[in-house]
Amino acid sequence: MSGPSNFLRRVNAELQHYKLPCFRIINPHPGQLKDLYNDDWIKVGRLDGTIYYKLTSINLYNLVRQRREHRIELLKSIPDPFTLCLNSPINSYLNRASGKILQKADIIIFQSELSRQMHRKFFGDAKQKSYVILNGVPVEIFNPDVKSVKLKGSPRLVITASFRLHKRLQNAIDLINNLRKKLPGITLHVIGVMDNLTEEHIQLMDLSSCIFHGHVDSSRLPSIYAGCDLGLSPSLFDPCPNSVAEMVACGLPVLTTSASGAAEIIKNPELIIAEDLDFDFMELQTAEAIPVIDISAWSEAVVSALDNRINLSHSMLRRVEEEIDIKIVAKRYANAINGY
Repeated sequence: MSGPSNFLRRVNAELQHYKLPCFRIINPHPGQLKDLYNDDWIKVGRLDGTIYYKLTSINLYNLVRQRREHRIELLKSIPDPFTLCLNSPINSYLNRASGKILQKADIIIFQSELSRQMHRKFFGDAKQKSYVILNGVPVEIFNPDVKSVKLKGSPRLVITASFRLHKRLQNAIDLINNLRKKLPGITLHVIGVMDNLTEEHIQLMDLSSCIFHGHVDSSRLPSIYAGCDLGLSPSLFDPCPNSVAEMVACGLPVLTTSASGAAEIIKNPELIIAEDLDFDFMELQTAEAIPVIDISAWSEAVVSALDNRINLSHSMLRRVEEEIDIKIVAKRYANAINGY
């Protein structure tokens, strides 16, 4: 089950405990948009991020490779000024589901302030009532008391995503390889499937300190997180990664970038590495064009976080009590629905 579907199932289960008018929470998925045309319920549009591809000729070529697995070599020979003219029309088309929600929904819920800013760039401010409500997780499943599984390595770091190049798995691998000089036993546990571009790119790297678990059922994740020392989330402009919320709920400190909604989940400066990036069209399908993390700054942050792991773990659990518990999230959704 995808992250958005997983969250929707969880929050709808909690909302059954509230006395609410008839409503539907609608993700920007083509299969859900029909719900926008039914006036029998309050339509709650839940917006994640936007698509923001910069269509240089090489990135257009790679985009076709990513989505259709076709190599159309002719695309690489088209001058950039011609392909860049496609930035607005193609991104508008790919963002059409979000645009339709912003047009038709009664209430808008952004998953983070970053999500609001991303949509503002493409669509302007929402005309209807809007709220920022972070994603949450069920603490009866994701908590620090679950029994851990024994994992290889020491220290053990974990990164979880549906990997595409802008998730920057390649940078996380470079980070681990750099840290190996000081921490020879360090191991990166990689959870999730990856697209063809990411898989192809990392095959050229030293993967000797990585263990690839592939797809892992959500029910098994808490035990894995309990067996790790630190989480990584270097992903660029990720509006509100569910994987980070899940790690935090397990008391696992997570290092992230300031250029991500994960920073809004974590809210601890010790775990947020500053990155001066403006949100704009980016070549997300071209590995060489994606900004690289500051390996030195991240390495220092990893060592510091490992030394201060207990205090940082308490900091994560406080975030759960403040905003990340799905019951708190559901209450905020209920207030928004009742306030319509």
